Amino acid sequence: MAEISCIYRENWLVQTLRGLSLIGGVAYFGIDTFNRLINHEDPVIDSGTALISVGMVAFSFALIPLRYNRIHTGEKWKLRTIDLNEF
Repeated sequence: MAEISCIYRENWLVQTLRGLSLIGGVAYFGIDTFNRLINHEDPVIDSGTALISVGMVAFSFALIPLRYNRIHTGEKWKLRTIDLNEF
């Protein structure tokens, strides 16, 4: 019998926020650049748009270390294996 010292649980809120900020940053950059391109506006890539979209994508990558919650179990949890071949 082995002891479990901690459990890693995936944080769904961080995963959702990470995905939305990555998609939002890329989509914002693409839509604004395409709009400026079809309207013949100069410059095509605006500095404000680039800063906002890069910030959103960077925020998405900054959330990677927060993906899992670490739950300490202490002494009361034990790991047991079930042998299904016996049934």
